[in-house]
Amino acid sequence: MDTEFHYYINYIIALRAGFAPETAYKIAYSAQYVDDNTEHYTVVQKSNLDLYSNILTQSMNPTLGVKDMISIYPVFHFIPGDNIIKSSSLRRDGECRYMTTIPNNKLAKSCLINALKSNDPYWIGIASHAFADTWAHQNFTGLKDTYNCVEKHQTNKIILGKNLLGLSAYVGHADVLLLPDTPNSIWYDYRLKDMKIDNNQRFLDAAKNMFEMYLKYTDKSLLANIPSDPISVWNELEMAIKAIFISDLEFLESFLGKYYEIKSKSTLLIMKILGINKFYRIEFYKQLAKKIEDELEVKNSEFDKYNKNKWIDKALYETLDSIQSYDITANDNEIKYEEKCTFSLSDSANQKYYSGLDISDQIKRKLSSLIGIYKKLYIWKINHKHNDWFYFQEAAKKHHSYMIDKVIRIMRKDIKMMKETNFIP
Repeated sequence: MDTEFHYYINYIIALRAGFAPETAYKIAYSAQYVDDNTEHYTVVQKSNLDLYSNILTQSMNPTLGVKDMISIYPVFHFIPGDNIIKSSSLRRDGECRYMTTIPNNKLAKSCLINALKSNDPYWIGIASHAFADTWAHQNFTGLKDTYNCVEKHQTNKIILGKNLLGLSAYVGHADVLLLPDTPNSIWYDYRLKDMKIDNNQRFLDAAKNMFEMYLKYTDKSLLANIPSDPISVWNELEMAIKAIFISDLEFLESFLGKYYEIKSKSTLLIMKILGINKFYRIEFYKQLAKKIEDELEVKNSEFDKYNKNKWIDKALYETLDSIQSYDITANDNEIKYEEKCTFSLSDSANQKYYSGLDISDQIKRKLSSLIGIYKKLYIWKINHKHNDWFYFQEAAKKHHSYMIDKVIRIMRKDIKMMKETNFIP
């Protein structure tokens, strides 16, 4: 799934399930940021020059190694269903994998339940991403495996992923590009007996199950507006989301009322002829969110157009890549450089670095050493324990820790099965 579901729809679901707007926003942003957290950062702590490193939750690197692949894809995007009977029964060739992603599977549910019980909105968002993706990514594994190969089953032999993505073919759903992640898409999975795929139904099923999980397992202390009639609330929400998916402008105008807005008659005409594109679907999600906020008498200044750099820009200064490019001055136990960041020279044991040097040289030596090792360094703008980006990274590490051993155990079942059958994928 993409930003439409993970950010906009997830926010609407969380809000309608009763989360306070600021919590729903953190859940939704975290859910989408899983796809955008693609770079390693080494961050320097101002007080003692200790280092902090994040964890990757996504990678578009076509040469990603097996270890890194296992650490990312089946942990955050393709949670294995661990059910070879179900995985084989849907396919024309009867092939099976324990690592096959299955909607609403036991591991995905247990992870989301633990996240909900933790009261950590960042982990709830991350686990929600993985849970929702079990619908979008069903029948694929998060590994490089010919089991994922759609093109070899196509009668017209059109090789989608291999031509455009090169080495990333056969990893996840690379063969069919972004088709599984896009709302309002009809596409064909030629590996399956029932080849025609309707993303709208998949996405609505994912939304309904997520809504029910939020209501059932969230600590009630975290919910500010618990719906008195969840079934009616969901039915209404489902109709609104579906109307956005299928371009039912008449229903949207009636349902959204004063919140319904289309900027021009020409835009309306285009929508009626061609349907609602992604840009306008996002506008309708925002209008729907505003309607719900007003009905619940809550406000949220944070929720708006998604910006993948919002949290990290608030957390980190620009790259520190060369000590020579900074005009460093020192006074007592403090050092400043031209960006006006300040470092204390004491480590956790209150010992000075390079005690035989003056204070400027001490810090220069320490930073130069770090830059030599890590090439790029970043500086915290604010206390590293009080920003959304840091909380997200800690939650991602928690999610990874919960998932990785379970994923590896399931993967070993596939390895054992392949050895016994002398099958090489």
